[in-house]
Amino acid sequence: MFDYRRYQTDVVRFASAAHARGVHVILFTDQWASPIAAFADVVITAPTATSSPFDTLVTPLLQVEAVAVGVAERLGADWRSRAALLEEVRNDYKITMDTPSSHSKRKRQRKG
Repeated sequence: MFDYRRYQTDVVRFASAAHARGVHVILFTDQWASPIAAFADVVITAPTATSSPFDTLVTPLLQVEAVAVGVAERLGADWRSRAALLEEVRNDYKITMDTPSSHSKRKRQRKG
């Protein structure tokens, strides 16, 4: 889960429901810690304060990259089959604009 200050009630509810069903919750949050930290199995915090008027997510982004590399190394070649399953779900639910059906539709619209 990703939940940074101003914590989102829908994210907290979703994480709580997943946890109640036995899902292992890994939380990426800021130094003040989302309410999810109370039941998460792993909590990874990052400083987000900066001199700009907005919090920065540069450090959390680096943390996610490091975790992704570590998971891929630990899974070995198996990470490719797991990623392929995620791509199938992404395509089935047309989550992004580059899914085959939406891509074909855009091409047809440009031609017509």
